[in-house]
Amino acid sequence: MKKICFVFIMFFLLLSCDYNYQRSEINDIPQLKVFYFVGNAKINGQPAKIGQIINNDDKIETGPESSLEVLLGPQSGFRVREETELFVKTGTNFSLQLNKGRVLNIVAKNNNYRVNTPTAVAAVRGTIFFSVAVDENKSYFCSCNGTVAIEDPKENPLVVLSAAHHQASFFERVGEENKRTEYGMFEHTDMEIFEFMYRIDKASQ
Repeated sequence: MKKICFVFIMFFLLLSCDYNYQRSEINDIPQLKVFYFVGNAKINGQPAKIGQIINNDDKIETGPESSLEVLLGPQSGFRVREETELFVKTGTNFSLQLNKGRVLNIVAKNNNYRVNTPTAVAAVRGTIFFSVAVDENKSYFCSCNGTVAIEDPKENPLVVLSAAHHQASFFERVGEENKRTEYGMFEHTDMEIFEFMYRIDKASQ
């Protein structure tokens, strides 16, 4: 019990500070690779493999009770949750095209990183954030620690989410408008973030 309490205390102390990893930039990383997965995870329709390299336009899919984690570089990566479909876009600005499902993102500072959903886009330069494409008209973003600029699909600014410990909203397309609804934590937990941070740290060594 004492060990569990210590882990939680250390985790919340971490989240109370800015997430300050300042290592290699995503744009300089020659290879993105799978370092962990469970269940039914596929890349371009084929079963995923540990150590598999992720390339531009690769499609990642996960089934029920499945997940896949990709290392972007020291202290940076993303976790593709269950029943998710996305495309990886590399280039000047790294991005994920999240068509459906959920992604947990941990990004070192000073990196250009975007998550695109059908209704909104998250643009960051270093933070921990969670993204959900609920359906073609609704998405959810949580700034778990740091700052996330939310735009509509035409790159018009909507709002900036900034928090040391979770600020979140749903974004829903209603006619020609994009309606924002503030919300709390949705389908992710502090423990999941902590576990993912731990695995990234181990994989980065």
